[in-house]
Amino acid sequence: MEKDSNSKGSPRVFDLRPGMGLRIVDFRPRETVDGTFESANPMLRFYFHIAASGYWELRSPYSNTPESKVPHTDRFSMVFFYPELEGTMHWPADRRQFHVSIQIAPSLLNSYLGAGIHDFPKNLRDISEGCSNKGFTHAGPVSQIMNMAIGQLLDCPYTGSMERLYIESKAIELITHKLAQIQSLDVPTSARLKLRPDEVERIRRAGEILSRDLEDPPKLLDLAHSVGTNHSALNKGFREIYGATVFGYLRQMRLQEAKRLLEEKGMNVTETALTVGYGSIPSFSRAFSDFFGRSPATCLKKKQ
Repeated sequence: MEKDSNSKGSPRVFDLRPGMGLRIVDFRPRETVDGTFESANPMLRFYFHIAASGYWELRSPYSNTPESKVPHTDRFSMVFFYPELEGTMHWPADRRQFHVSIQIAPSLLNSYLGAGIHDFPKNLRDISEGCSNKGFTHAGPVSQIMNMAIGQLLDCPYTGSMERLYIESKAIELITHKLAQIQSLDVPTSARLKLRPDEVERIRRAGEILSRDLEDPPKLLDLAHSVGTNHSALNKGFREIYGATVFGYLRQMRLQEAKRLLEEKGMNVTETALTVGYGSIPSFSRAFSDFFGRSPATCLKKKQ
């Protein structure tokens, strides 16, 4: 594990397979960091920032703009590819920098997606098919489903070879969620994704409504009506954007919130189950164990 003399914390690096690696960085610079960097790395890089501040200024002959300033903010995600890249970075002192980054060879991404790569922007398609003189970048928020996958990755229940296998599965899941975001925002008319911008907005608004009231959420028909659509279109939209039905999305939100209440607030299992909308404690415990691979009582003991 690498050390940085100018910061508190150290990165964890995982070589998952040829052409794929993952890095978890969580540190606080003791002093403001202003530096420069150069890279000739022919890899697609996915960044998921949980906590961040500062910025990068990126320059590449393969960019559409001479210089691009990328501010670092909480819950910020980005994917980019530049055959040649240089720039500067600025990280303020004593501000947490916490992110997960994944590097994947374009050819490996192409093998995962197969013919599905044609649903993505042209530059990304060309890069995955071996073109080395084009650039690509896409920035967006860390969605709730990305956040859940990051939480599961950081809370890996395994060690040894099983840890590597589990982390690789979560890396692929995060790449999938980011690519789905690129599809929904950049290619709304693709053959696979047929949602119009106003439909995307309705789905996101429905997701926010569910997240605000996990204990007593609206019924499916009422939720659909409140955002101006029908229950069939709502479920289809949730599958496109969040990779789950409305019920599946609600279940994920409930369990993620339950884990937070147990670990951060020290709330007991019964109170936690009721707070997130479970009327049966055995049903809650089974759902929690299936989702996280360990019982809710284990999370509570960890807090204590």
